[in-house]
Amino acid sequence: MWLKEFVSLDGRNLLPYTAGIVNAALPCLSLNKRDIQEAARSLDKSLRYLIGPEDDASPPKDNKHNQSAVGTQQTVETSDDGRENKKTEQLDIRSIVEVLSHQMVHNAMPTRLAALKWIHHLLITVPHSIFQQVEDFFSLLLKSLSDPADEVVLRDLEVLAEISSNTAGQYYSPKLEHDVMPYPNIPQNSLKHSGGLNRYFTKFMISLLNLFSTDQTLLDGRGPFIIRQLCILLNAEDIYRTLAVVLLHEEDLKFTSLMVQYLNSILVTSTELFELRNQLKDLQSEESCSLFVCLYKCWCHNPVTTVSLCFLTQTYQHTADILELFGDLEITVDFLAEIDKLVQLLESPIFTYLRLQLLDTQHNQFLVKSLYGLLMLLPQSEAFNTLRRRLECVPNIHFQIQNDRRTNLKLCPSSRPMLKKINFKELLSHFQEVQTMHKMKKRNQMIASVSFKDNDQVKKSTKV
Repeated sequence: MWLKEFVSLDGRNLLPYTAGIVNAALPCLSLNKRDIQEAARSLDKSLRYLIGPEDDASPPKDNKHNQSAVGTQQTVETSDDGRENKKTEQLDIRSIVEVLSHQMVHNAMPTRLAALKWIHHLLITVPHSIFQQVEDFFSLLLKSLSDPADEVVLRDLEVLAEISSNTAGQYYSPKLEHDVMPYPNIPQNSLKHSGGLNRYFTKFMISLLNLFSTDQTLLDGRGPFIIRQLCILLNAEDIYRTLAVVLLHEEDLKFTSLMVQYLNSILVTSTELFELRNQLKDLQSEESCSLFVCLYKCWCHNPVTTVSLCFLTQTYQHTADILELFGDLEITVDFLAEIDKLVQLLESPIFTYLRLQLLDTQHNQFLVKSLYGLLMLLPQSEAFNTLRRRLECVPNIHFQIQNDRRTNLKLCPSSRPMLKKINFKELLSHFQEVQTMHKMKKRNQMIASVSFKDNDQVKKSTKV
């Protein structure tokens, strides 16, 4: 109560004591006493509004921030008689960040949420000051993605998105520790993104994948939710392009295949990615074709998602070529389950345009061939019957082909001239190379497993 009155009376004169006041106020937001909660909430709001752009540090001239700056900062003012006077800044960002980092791991959800609100507010009002300390709490933000409260995760994603897109971030370089950036062989020019994003965006995407690879529970429980929210907060194309490039350099092929499954499912089903789907569906620009090639090379780690991407982009001839190679792949129960899900997707509203194209078999013979290819792969199950019934609705293709021969009709030229710039033979070779790599990896793991068992048996017999 007293702190609330002091702030309302003294205002900005209390800014030097912000860290201490925040440290006292935020835990009170989680107390059971309503009057204390209301006073703490009012104090927290009033104190945040006292901080403005005038409290921000100046951007570094050499694009390298000084990590050794501790405590308060100093600026120089010129008096009327021309003499320079040093003025101590009132805001001690370092101390505030230390307090907020401590409150981010508080037991109570309202306190954790308030700490994230503070960081978000500081990123907007004093970005240069906060970016000098961002490395001190970046790892805590990543850990907060596992918070049990959805409100905290949403606010955490907003903070991470602001760090990735704030223009002040262009002046600062993120630390590239090996445990956070485990992909040193990624060409920097392959991680280019559209305007409005800084280098912390790349670090965030790589750190997120690293987090998913070490926490299967987080990936299964929150992975799709996190990706969808980020596609709202940031540029969806940049997110998918960056994740695809990074996954190409992931050594854990099983994780890559699983991650591609999640990314593809989000791509073809989420309303948040409607624009990106349309961009890939049309392939009318160099950018969209470039995105398709980028995703394709990564999607090759999972054969069924590769076919799904080709259906989405209407590259049906290439789809048929890929399906012909499925005979050389190991057909497992999981593999057939993925095809089953793909058939269900083809019956969803997302692929309405594909089903309507079946009415024009004259110009979509490769689409029909691809669907029959899927049908031949499936055992006689519910998905098999669903796809067979759909193909039974297709107009008589044999009649249409004979009619085309009589009238000397030719297939209409492609309405997507940009497709000529895509080297589909090269993409098919890449698909085969990736699948061969998966075969070799699995074979080596089996050999290693057998060798381990043999060694274990030798040790047991020696002891006996």
